[in-house]
Parts: sequence; structure tokens; C-alpha cells
Amino acid sequence: MNRSFPQLLALFETGQLTGSELDQFFQLLEIDDNRALLAAAIDEKAMDESRLPPEQGLLTERAVASLKEAMQGLPMETSTPAPVRAIRPWKYVGWAAAALLVIAAGWYLFNKNQQQPATDTLATTQDVKAPQNNRAMITLADGQRIYLDSTANGVLLKQGSTQLVKSADGQIHYYQQRTGTSEPVNNTLFNPRGSRIINIELADGTKVWLNAGSSLSYPVYFTGNERKVTITGEAYFEVAHNAQKPFIVNVNNKEEVTVLGTHFNINAYEDENAIQTTLLQGSVKVAIGNRQSAIGNEKSVVLKPGEQAILSQSSQKSQTIPVQTVETDEVIAWKNGRFVFGDKADAATIMRQVARWYDLEVELQGNFTQHFGGSISREASAAEVFKVLEATGGLHCKITGRKVIVTQG
Repeated sequence: MNRSFPQLLALFETGQLTGSELDQFFQLLEIDDNRALLAAAIDEKAMDESRLPPEQGLLTERAVASLKEAMQGLPMETSTPAPVRAIRPWKYVGWAAAALLVIAAGWYLFNKNQQQPATDTLATTQDVKAPQNNRAMITLADGQRIYLDSTANGVLLKQGSTQLVKSADGQIHYYQQRTGTSEPVNNTLFNPRGSRIINIELADGTKVWLNAGSSLSYPVYFTGNERKVTITGEAYFEVAHNAQKPFIVNVNNKEEVTVLGTHFNINAYEDENAIQTTLLQGSVKVAIGNRQSAIGNEKSVVLKPGEQAILSQSSQKSQTIPVQTVETDEVIAWKNGRFVFGDKADAATIMRQVARWYDLEVELQGNFTQHFGGSISREASAAEVFKVLEATGGLHCKITGRKVIVTQG
């Protein structure tokens, strides 16, 4: 996901940039307009040394002048990316952030002018903390984006007869104030890797929890004789009961789940081998493809609580959906703030979960055939999670920046 320079700066000052976003931040510094914005921010927040703490003595007028001179010496880009609404005005950039910004940007520009490749600033980090903030965003029908980590609580906007509200605990709610007279527009909630779980309540009262690296597309209010949404990644649903309007989940355009009112989990990450739909309460029907393509020849199964439907490439070809009984506590452990690895979890499956939560790149070196068991809070750091896995004696993990190399123990 591409962000504007002001958005990247706002994330940089709070230490929330991922490795790819950090690269984008420094690349955007080569654009003349962005250097002007940076210079303005420095002028506003960093030139008055008397108000800075003593330990930030590196932030001197000379350092600022040198930075500006270095920025002016960089070549201009021939084109400028399309502007995107900034998250925060410059006046909220803190003193410490300004100091860090000058030092980091000056280091980068020095290396750039010396024509030396910039070193990854995360390379010396030997541990990665659990996500501290939720970095989800909502994309409206007109393409406008609302970054939820930088918006105040309260009513965010009105879309026809529906209000979009952010509550004090960070949850997102859609409230339909009256019956809509026009066709509702769609919104998409995206929760990136390395972000805390986001909880949303749709206009019908249905609650959805989105795991990291997942998205949910939905109308701002439901009309007609059904309620239909689309997901990617992983989501947990508590569907508001409405016998006249079944709730339908389209999963990667490969599967549809139809319910009236129930609790269930869908794991549909593209890098997983299968779509797993697990029922905790009520009843759901899982069908291959969508109803339009399955008319007259629908292949489906009806799940009972504790059952999981597994839709893989082979089951799609054979037009069958295998069903197995599972431990539901393990399936929804992510929603409850824990990693729970059952006795059937292999190294690759575990590392995919860890990579999404901590926004890590994982490289497996070796042929891992053993399974691992264990449980640990998702508030733990990545190193603490790896210690639990290493205790089995089956593997060893080495963290370098945001890359993890996993070898056989």
C-alpha cells in the first residue's frame, strides 16, 4: 500500500513504519515538494534549541542548515505522485520526533550524496515487538481513505442515511439512522500485516473481527433480501439474526458461506493451502464458488458446531468439501489474543501466522517434517514466541531486522 509523504512521516515519528514503508519514506525525500515540506517542519519544530531537552544536542542550527543544503543538492524527480489526504497537520510533530527525523534524514542524505547504498536501519534489531497500534484503514466508494489510527473518536462521516462512528475503544460502527432511499455504497476495511486486530459492527448489528493482513468489503447498509459481504485473509463473525435476510460471505470468489445468525471463523489467506470455515455456534452452509455459477449444480455442506469445512484446490476440482472436527479454541485463538499451536501445526503454518502478526519475512532453511505444540500471548515479542518453538528442539530462529531465518535445531 502506497502512502503519501505526510502519512509516512506521521508513522515514522511513532516508530510504526514497516521496512517497505521506510524505503518509500526515504525515496519520497528525493521529491522536491517533499523536501520543502520537511524543511518547513524542521523550521517549525527544530530551530528553537532552547526548548529542546539537553540530550538532543545534536539537533543544532548547523545540523539543520546542513540538512537543508544536502536536500537542495539532491536531483528533482520529473514527476510527483498523486497527492493523498494527509493524516496529521505538521504542528503535531513532536520535539523528539523532529530530532529523530533530522538525524535519520541527514544520515540518509549523507549516504545518498556519497553514492553509497543505504543500510537497512532495522538491521541491528534482534527482536520485534508485538503490534502496538491498529493501522487499519477504510476505503470509501469514491476512493477516499480514512486511516483509523490517526482519526479522533466520534462520528467520522455520514454516507447517506448511515453514520460511520469510531468509539473510544477503537471499534468501528455503522449506524443506519433511517431507511435508505438510494442504492447503498460499498466500503472496504483493510487491516495490514503488523497491525492489531480491528473490530467492526455493520449496520445490521453483525460484528466482525479482522486479523492482520485481511480485508472486508461491505455495503454501508443492507437492502433487498440478503446481506452480502466479501473477505480476504481471516475474519471471525457474530452475525445478527434475521430470518428474512440470510447473511452471505463471499470468500476470495471461491466459496460462499450462508447463515441466518451464528458465530463462525473463516481463514482464507492466499498463502494457505485451503480455505477453512469453522462453525462455533448455529448453522452455516458452505458452497463451492458462488450461487450464480452453482445454479442447478451446487456443491455444499452444512456444518454443525465444532466442524470445519476445508476447501482446497483438489476439493474444488472434485467438487467435494471435506469436513473435520476441530478444537475451536485453537481456531479462534488469534481473536482472543493468543498463538495456540495444536499438535498438527507444522513449522511453515506457524511461521505464516507469526509473519503476518509481526510483519516479518520468514525464510525456512531445511525440510521440516515435525509438528509443534504450544501456546503464548500475541503480546509477546517475536523472540519470545521463537523461544517457545525452539524449546521443542526442532528448530532455531535468527532475527535480523525484519527477516527471520529458520533452521533445523
